[in-house]
Amino acid sequence: MADDEDREEQVWTDALPVCQHSGIGSLQNQGYKADGTRVTYRDSEDLFFHFRTDDANTYLYAIFDGYDGKEVAAFAHQRLPAELLLGQIEGVTDDDQVKQILSQAILIVERSYFETIDGLLAQKTMLSMNLPEGFNMRQTFQHQEEIAQLKEIEEKLKGGTALIVALLHRKKLYVANVGDSRALLCTKEENGALTVTKVSVDHNIANDDEVLRLEQLGLGTNVFQGEPLIGDSPATRTIGNYRVKGGYRDNPDLRCASKEPVIADPDIVGGIKMDGKVGFLVMFTHGFWQALEAATGTTNIDTDIVNMVAKEFSQQGTLSSVAQAVVDRVVRMHHDAFMSGGQQKELKRREDITVIVRNFDFPLGHTRHIYIPPRHVNVAQEYPVITPIYSPSSGSVNGGSSPSTPLPFDQTPTPNTTPKISRLESSGGVSTNSSEDSDQRPLSGSLGEAEEEEKMIDAYVNFNDLNIALLNTDTAEVYIQ
Repeated sequence: MADDEDREEQVWTDALPVCQHSGIGSLQNQGYKADGTRVTYRDSEDLFFHFRTDDANTYLYAIFDGYDGKEVAAFAHQRLPAELLLGQIEGVTDDDQVKQILSQAILIVERSYFETIDGLLAQKTMLSMNLPEGFNMRQTFQHQEEIAQLKEIEEKLKGGTALIVALLHRKKLYVANVGDSRALLCTKEENGALTVTKVSVDHNIANDDEVLRLEQLGLGTNVFQGEPLIGDSPATRTIGNYRVKGGYRDNPDLRCASKEPVIADPDIVGGIKMDGKVGFLVMFTHGFWQALEAATGTTNIDTDIVNMVAKEFSQQGTLSSVAQAVVDRVVRMHHDAFMSGGQQKELKRREDITVIVRNFDFPLGHTRHIYIPPRHVNVAQEYPVITPIYSPSSGSVNGGSSPSTPLPFDQTPTPNTTPKISRLESSGGVSTNSSEDSDQRPLSGSLGEAEEEEKMIDAYVNFNDLNIALLNTDTAEVYIQ
């Protein structure tokens, strides 16, 4: 009966129209032998979709970054569209209502998954009761069968998935995430410069807000120092993984928490008005940005990724080619870094990688992008952006010397060219963090519009010769601010 239901559900999702304004790139996990030979060490645990409704008023994109098995990712992959595309948001225009529906959908998916494992939990309880009180290793031989079954159940219970989901509804964009997959929105300004906004939150112990949340539950910092795990969870928020949720009291490191330390509550950003915007949205798994970071040591990871995507837009003819080319490039860089003598843990293997690119009228296919020096952009308060790397008003790169050409694409960024990345505040209420040494140019709202206009000056450098030179080259780079 369950198999029949799964087949019916699969038929329904297969019948959904696919968004033609998006492309997917993916590659399975790999490890490297000493001679550089690539070896796949398990089946892929990533899943994704990119759907639209028949009336084209609603588009839904998601990546499920599964871990310790594919079961949770597969369940969420089938259930989430049913919670969002069967009329739940039809006619809804209020941002708060849309975000509430999106949040409830994610929580319902997890609750429904846990209902499917009730049988496993009951079996675990019965097996545990059959073991003698104070069970120790000397009694292992007498209870081999029960122990083997318990281990198998525990493996199934610890599986989970990160989730990044984007909903484009009535030309407004909403992004929700649970875990450490990311989404970046790149838009083109009137002066031709590209503006990048991070529209997701990393739910891991590198996030000070998440560490504070865990500490408020009674968990000491010793629990999440060293290995970046909460129990066996790679993220502080995830879908599934019963062992760090309902079963967290069985974990010696987590049992002191006042309530479940790992949660499924998403952070949600939106709605961002996309009508008339030119740019693209890129969504990707932890395996993607971690591989690039390990291969290059970059401190500008998000900017580098957008730069790569923009470059492939100029060289590829389809969106799927753009996404796959970016994946292939990062995979090659990771492998090359290993072959160059990088033997650290992060370079001996990499995880599954999935990237979704959603286009918003960004030029595609052998289009040469001309560098236009950015002026101070009067940014709406709700759209904080990366502070420009190059500011004509100061003639410097974050205090350094003025560049005569765009930042080379293959150049590994250095700390003195690191932009400050801001992101839209999410419904989760996580505050925006910024480094103390970042450019502190005020966003709009801190000065009146007239005063802002007075402070905006025209570029004093004639870039005609540079633009002509770029047109005569085989590949013109995009300068990302």
